[in-house]
Amino acid sequence: MRRALAGICLVALGFCGTTQERDIPTGVERREIGGGVVELTVTARASENAIASGRFTQMQATSCQAAQDLLAYEMQQERYRDTRRNFRTQNMFLYRGAEYCQIVGIYDPRGHSGEERSIEPAIAMSESTLLDGKALSEKMRVSMQERIERLVQAGNERPVLATILVGSDPASATYVRMKGRACEAVGMLSERIELPGQTTTEQLLKVIDTLNANPQVRGILLQHPVPEQIDERLAFDRIDATRDVDGVTTLGFGKISFADQAYPSCTPAGIMRLLAEYDIALSGLKAVVIGRSPILGKPMAMLLLNANCTVTICHSRTVDLAREVSEADLVVAACGKPRLLRGEWLKPGVIVVDAGYNPGNVGDADFESCAQKAAYITPVPGGVGPMTITMLLEHTVQSAERHAGLMSD
Repeated sequence: MRRALAGICLVALGFCGTTQERDIPTGVERREIGGGVVELTVTARASENAIASGRFTQMQATSCQAAQDLLAYEMQQERYRDTRRNFRTQNMFLYRGAEYCQIVGIYDPRGHSGEERSIEPAIAMSESTLLDGKALSEKMRVSMQERIERLVQAGNERPVLATILVGSDPASATYVRMKGRACEAVGMLSERIELPGQTTTEQLLKVIDTLNANPQVRGILLQHPVPEQIDERLAFDRIDATRDVDGVTTLGFGKISFADQAYPSCTPAGIMRLLAEYDIALSGLKAVVIGRSPILGKPMAMLLLNANCTVTICHSRTVDLAREVSEADLVVAACGKPRLLRGEWLKPGVIVVDAGYNPGNVGDADFESCAQKAAYITPVPGGVGPMTITMLLEHTVQSAERHAGLMSD
């Protein structure tokens, strides 16, 4: 039985695969841990394939505290270094509100020669918790409506989000209209400024300066992309930092990197808000961000770093992406490559955030295979996407509240 404990990891009750199961002999083991006794009951269920291979046994601790004590003991012994990160992730996932625990041990009796060795867990998880960005977005917008009305009732002007569209790109025009409708839905005003495709950088900067000087304008959004004759970076950085609600200025990124007050890029900010909504503790996790764009991958990495994650940024030149991902507790796919992230790369209990959106309602992660391993996963659509515009609105409301002295930095 002690050898069967090699590679132990924790999962929530009901998340282990139960396809084609049958009974196996049961028994009880008592172990002295930390001066006390923990009683482990060997259960009577395992899959046919696992039984045939002799690689699987399943145990139930008599209480969550017993399981936690066992986990702490195994980690203290430092015998299973390769899987200690799995221990931490699954433990965090398990104990929020759970009153009953399962411990799953994976072993291979044919491979043992008496020595202790690490064995990576190979648990088939039958379902994942979906991180529902659509539901959270709707809840946040209701709250915004109430906050905006309180601002107005306190004698403040109704906040304005100004959007600047240069040229006639159809997709950009659609995005701007969507943002305008979203503003109206929460009781905010939207000022839409359309400039001809021949607009120069100097002309655009003057428009931004005018908006910066308007105290009612609490957010400014310059729709990307702009025509090639315009210095886009110069234009972005002309936006006043207190109105940079889209998180596009270099000053804003620098402040985020130093954990100073600024409005992050909306998609990374939405991801952080979504993780917080599900009470997912990030401190100490190994996070891998796939993608290094200045408005998604890089700020995402900084926000995770500020949350005390150990962060790796992967990109098109990364050698052996699968290996990097296999060590992650949290993976953010933000590379613009359909179904790039594969479930076979992931370890059990990982958190998968898919920030991609590609033709055919396909994300940057292969949802079906990733969901077999993930404890939490964002769907596409309905996960990260709804949070992006919602965070744009949220930042604008926060800007108005700060301007009115109702919110401190």
